[in-house]
Parts: sequence; structure tokens; C-alpha cells
Amino acid sequence: MTLRLAAPSSAVTRNVYGLETFVIRDASFELLRHTIPSLRAIFHARPPLPLVSQCLSRSLHTTSPVLRYRRESSAASARTGPDPFDLSELQAGIQKAIDKLKNELSKLRPGGRFNPELLEDLAVSPDKKSKYAIRLKELAQVVPRGGRTVIIYVGEKDHVKPIISAILNSSLNLNPQPDPEEPLQLNIPIPPPTKESRLAGLDSAQKTGKVVKMMVRDARGVQQKRFKAMFVARTVRPDDRFKAEKEMEKVVEKGQKEVEEIVKGAKRALEAS
Repeated sequence: MTLRLAAPSSAVTRNVYGLETFVIRDASFELLRHTIPSLRAIFHARPPLPLVSQCLSRSLHTTSPVLRYRRESSAASARTGPDPFDLSELQAGIQKAIDKLKNELSKLRPGGRFNPELLEDLAVSPDKKSKYAIRLKELAQVVPRGGRTVIIYVGEKDHVKPIISAILNSSLNLNPQPDPEEPLQLNIPIPPPTKESRLAGLDSAQKTGKVVKMMVRDARGVQQKRFKAMFVARTVRPDDRFKAEKEMEKVVEKGQKEVEEIVKGAKRALEAS
């Protein structure tokens, strides 16, 4: 309420804040004495208007998207959590897949060479009455001799027949022969690769490559779930997540290319044998 004195006549105006301004143009004391009680009655009869500070504070409740993003980014950077640029788990998963690929392809006799690990990994049952089986390399030593012969030195005489039985029942298509002079020695001639064996090797290499590529994609999926968990927990900023995902794609692409090159090399070796 503003009371202002001016020259003759009177009027009622409203200022920018919605408050009435009574202009009294007769400055006589008698007029003031009769006017002020009326003004008090009008003022107390109407509901109180909100203060200017309250009106201004209401407009600050709606935060702009830019300001909200900055606040969330600052809060995210202040929290401690896993590093989004740490791709060691992804790299370990891809390396595990590549090691599996190399191990499987080494069993395909590239260049006509026989891999002794195929014999060493065979399961042998020393006792027919028991289902207990151990690897052949724990009972004997496998030694390549030349390009077409493999010799097995058995540790105990009781293990000779179980080892022969395990080799004959395997899918290696090998025929171990006891040495006439050494009872603990087995001689195994390695047959040359045939067209059928080459085709089978090529098909096996192709299937193994597909399986390993799937393992690389699975490792990528695990890393993506890790990124999502960090984003939901607000321990990573959106732009950092975007950059980390780009680095992840580069690592995955490099792993896929390495798998393809290994499979191509194995196929060339099989075709040349």
C-alpha cells in the first residue's frame, strides 16, 4: 500500500506488482482523517498478495536441461566407481577365445604333420572295473620320430593295454604297434593325409572359427552390460560412456580380424598338405 500526496482530485492506480496506489490530490488534514480509515478497511478486506520474492522464487523451480546435465555430470564425476576405459576384461575374453582357436586348429594336421597333443589328451582307464580315467600324458611320454612315426614310452607294463585300447577307440584313426624289443614302447605309424581328411579339416576349421567369433561377441556383450550398469548407477558421464564404447568396438573389431586371419592360415596349410 502506497500513500502519495499530490495536487487536487484523486485517483486509484495499480503498480507493476499489483498493489493499489491511492493518489490524494488534496493535502488537507481533514481529507486525510476521513480517507485513511476507508483505506484500512479496503486493505484488510482483500486477500494478501504474495510477496515479490515469493513470485520470483517460483520461477526458479524449473531447472533448464543444460543446468541439470551439468549438475548430473558433476555429481557423476564426484562419485568413485569402475573406470569405463578399463577394457582388460574384454581383452582377456577375446584372448581366451583366440587361444582356444589356435589349440583346436593345431589338431587338424596342417601340412601333414601330426600333433602329439592329440594323443597326450586322450582319456585312459587303467582299470576296467573302474570308470576312473586319466590323461595319457600322465601314464606315458609321446615323442614324434620323423614325419610319419610317433613313439609312446609307457611308464608301467600294466598301462600298455589300456593305452592301446584308448587309441584304437578314439577318432584319430591310428594303429599302435608294440615294439618287438621294448615291451614298454608303442610305435604308431602316421598315415599321409587324404583328400577326405583335408576336406574334413577345412570344414572343422570353418566351424571352429564361427564358434570362436561367437565367443568374441559374447565378450563384447559382457562389456556392454558393464557400461550399462555404470550408467544406471551414474558413476560414468554420458560422453565418457560414448567414448569408451567406441574404444570397445575397436578392440572387438581387431579381435575378429585376428580370428579370421588365423582361420585363413590354417586353411592354406591344410590345402597345401
